[in-house]
Amino acid sequence: MNKKVKKVLGQERIEKLKAIRQEFYLTFVKFIASNKIFRMLYVIFSSSFDNEIDAVFQGQVRYTRNRQSADSVNYLLRRNIHRIEKGLIMKPRRNVFAVNYIFETVCALQKSIESKDYKDEVEIHWAIDILNLYFTVIDLKNSEVSRSKKLFDGLNFDNSEESNAKFIPYKASLIDNLKVPSFDVFSELVKARRSIRFYSQKKVPKELIDKAISMSVQSPSACNRFPIRFKAVYEDDSVKTAASLPMGIAGFGKNIPVLIAVVGQLRAYPKSRDRHVIYVDGGLASMTFMYAAQTLGLNTLPINWPDIADREKRAANFLNLDKDERIIMWIGVGYCDKERLIPASAKIDVEIARDYL
Repeated sequence: MNKKVKKVLGQERIEKLKAIRQEFYLTFVKFIASNKIFRMLYVIFSSSFDNEIDAVFQGQVRYTRNRQSADSVNYLLRRNIHRIEKGLIMKPRRNVFAVNYIFETVCALQKSIESKDYKDEVEIHWAIDILNLYFTVIDLKNSEVSRSKKLFDGLNFDNSEESNAKFIPYKASLIDNLKVPSFDVFSELVKARRSIRFYSQKKVPKELIDKAISMSVQSPSACNRFPIRFKAVYEDDSVKTAASLPMGIAGFGKNIPVLIAVVGQLRAYPKSRDRHVIYVDGGLASMTFMYAAQTLGLNTLPINWPDIADREKRAANFLNLDKDERIIMWIGVGYCDKERLIPASAKIDVEIARDYL
């Protein structure tokens, strides 16, 4: 509503109009929610879900292509190797398992090894180590397992013992050797991590951003696929353009030194049912990133990203996103302006957040 209209109507009438609009919207929502057919019609005639539907199916196309030739990350391989890992740690362990997908797993590894563009050597190393262990402990009398091992044995890879790193299951007791911070120390970190909106213009070293991301990729991810990418907007002019994309940061967005778009890749999933997993994995990865950044002396600002078609299109063009890639959120990064204020942002009580069932 423009300023002239507001002035003519007056604040009292404006509030009444807002109340009427809210009541109308509530009636409309109740109507749609009351019947499955109404909900289906809404999805058909509304464009609200178009971006997500398009990205989900584009992701499935990309996933299918990746079964035929390895992409920069072989999500099928990662998922299946992790499934085999879980089978290996079971107690009691079955004599035969993974029969339904072991051959496609070895085929996926073959494509990764033979791909000229494929670069993730750690992923290949992990897959080889797990499959070596699998074929050592499994019953080879099964015909599917036997033909899979034959294909695996014929792959052209270095199976030497030169590398000290072995990506195989290990005893949980080894975690005790790590220096885990106390609860009190962790509490200090959590309380120090605040959403900072005003920054000094001190340059943020790319090395620190990479360090924080190196911790973020350690975050849990569904079947260890980690379909999350951090698109860091670093140059001043580009940051100003990026700052115009999210809502809610007018007045301070352009003073943020670095803006990172946290992006999920739907190509990691063969089925529509997994379309929200990127938001779970992206949220976990983002929180780890922000805590890691705090330990490096950096401050951060998580920025919401609602699904608005025009902004989605502008952001996709700006970031050069593929059709299956969805922005989950943005994160501002920099060194805080110590003279500016931080909102108190009182948190909810544990008694409200928790239910024991």
